[in-house]
Amino acid sequence: MTGLPSDEVAEDYKNSLEDLTLNSRYEISNLTVIAKENVDHALAISRATENHIKTVSGFPLVWHRHLET
Repeated sequence: MTGLPSDEVAEDYKNSLEDLTLNSRYEISNLTVIAKENVDHALAISRATENHIKTVSGFPLVWHRHLET
C-alpha cells in the first residue's frame, strides 16, 4: 500500500497500461503487482483500466458496450 493519492496511482497505472502493446507476460505481471500493492486505490485503478479499454482499437465491441452500462 502506498501513501499516494488515488489520482497519482491511477496515472501511474495508466502509463503502465499504455506500455502494454503486446501480450507481454512481464508487462501484465507488472500491472498485477501495481494493482496488488495499491488495493486501497482499486476504484481508481479499475477506472483507468476501463478508460484504457475504451481507447484501444481492435478491442471487442461487446466489451465497449458492457463498460458503458
